[in-house]
Amino acid sequence: MSSASSHIVQLTNTQLDDLINKRARFKQRSHDKHTQTHQPQLESPALNTSSVLLSSRYLPQIAIVLLGSSMLERFKATGKDSRIGQMQYPQLFNAGVGGDKIENVLYRINLGLLRLLKPRNPKVFVLYLGGNNIQPKQALTHQNLDDYYLLLQALLMTWPTPPQILVTGLFKQKK
Repeated sequence: MSSASSHIVQLTNTQLDDLINKRARFKQRSHDKHTQTHQPQLESPALNTSSVLLSSRYLPQIAIVLLGSSMLERFKATGKDSRIGQMQYPQLFNAGVGGDKIENVLYRINLGLLRLLKPRNPKVFVLYLGGNNIQPKQALTHQNLDDYYLLLQALLMTWPTPPQILVTGLFKQKK
C-alpha cells in the first residue's frame, strides 16, 4: 500500500485484517494491558462502573473510547487520585497503554479490542497516539501514516454507523 497521505484506498474487511496482521507489532506491556485489564473489563457486563447487578446479556453502552498511549492511560494511573480522576464516567472506556506506538495499537486490535468493543457501540473515539513513533526532530514516516490509516479504517469499518473520531496529539517533538 502506498502512502496514505498521497491517496485513499478503500479496503475490504479481509484486506484490512491482513494488513493489520502484517503491521501489528507485539509489545509486552500492550499485550499484558489488553489481556489482563482491557479484555476482562470489556467482557464484564457491568464494565466495573456500577454496583448494580446486571444481566449477563445486557452490556451497557460505551459512549467514548480513549485509545492511545500513556497520555490517556495516565487518567487511570497517576491521575486516578486527582479530582477529575475520582469522578465516575460510566460510559467512557480508557484503552490507553503507556509507550504504545501506532503498530502496538494495531496489535491490540489484532488481539480483538474492536471485537470486544463492538457490542458496546461506542459513538466517539479519542485517539492520542503517534508521539512514540516520532524520531528526534522528525515527523511521522510514510509507514506510520499508512499504519494510522489502517487504524482509522478499522474504526470506520467495524460498526454499521461509524463512530466519530477525534485525532489529537500529533506534534513534532523536540528530543
